[in-house]
Amino acid sequence: PAPGRRCIAEIAVHCAYWKYAARRRLRGDKRGSFPLKGSNWFAILDSLDERTWKGYLDLLEAEHRQLRETVAGLSPGQLTFVPAGSRVTNLFLIEGIAAHDIYHAGQIQLLKRLQAKAGQE
Repeated sequence: PAPGRRCIAEIAVHCAYWKYAARRRLRGDKRGSFPLKGSNWFAILDSLDERTWKGYLDLLEAEHRQLRETVAGLSPGQLTFVPAGSRVTNLFLIEGIAAHDIYHAGQIQLLKRLQAKAGQE
C-alpha cells in the first residue's frame, strides 16, 4: 500500500503464524513446525504471483482449520487451565486469537478499499 506498510499477503501469513502459535500452545507442541522460516512477520516478495498467493491462502486455511479442531477438542476444564510458563488461561488465548483475526480482517478490508480507490484514479 505504501513504503513501510504491510500488504494483504503479509497480514494473511502473519495471521496463519499466530493461529499456529496458539494451536501449538493449546496442545503443548514444540516450536519449529511452521512451514515458513521465521516468525511473526514474514518477508513477502513485491512481485507476488498467483501460485504463491494461493499457497499463502492455503496455509492460512490449514492453520485455521487445525486451530478450530484443537479448540473443539478441549474440555471445559482445559479452557480455564493456565499452562506452565503462561499467565493466561487457554480461553483467554482463544479469545485473543479471535480478536487478532478481527483486527487484521479490518485492516485487509481497508487495504482492499484503498486499492479499489487507487485503481479508479
